Amino acid sequence: MLERVAAHYVGINTGSERKYRIIWDAAHQLDCAIEFDVLYYAQQTSKEDINEEIGQKEGELIRANRPVLNTQIPKESNWRSWEVKTLNTKEVLRLIVNK
Repeated sequence: MLERVAAHYVGINTGSERKYRIIWDAAHQLDCAIEFDVLYYAQQTSKEDINEEIGQKEGELIRANRPVLNTQIPKESNWRSWEVKTLNTKEVLRLIVNK
């Protein structure tokens, strides 16, 4: 889990992907901190089983909540495949700033 959070944090600070640049821009325009919350704790014990469990749970949460910055929406039948949606940067920034 720490690896996943660290990857997002590094992505935000380096602007390695468009979604991270949007978050960085919004945070700096609003002068606010970026925080991460743990929404689920895995029940499995092996690394492979934990990755599978977390991947499935993440897919469920993304499908249920449709976060504005998630461009890859995992399919219900297989969380490793996804539908791709496009981002309208101005609309996303407006949604973030107005929350």
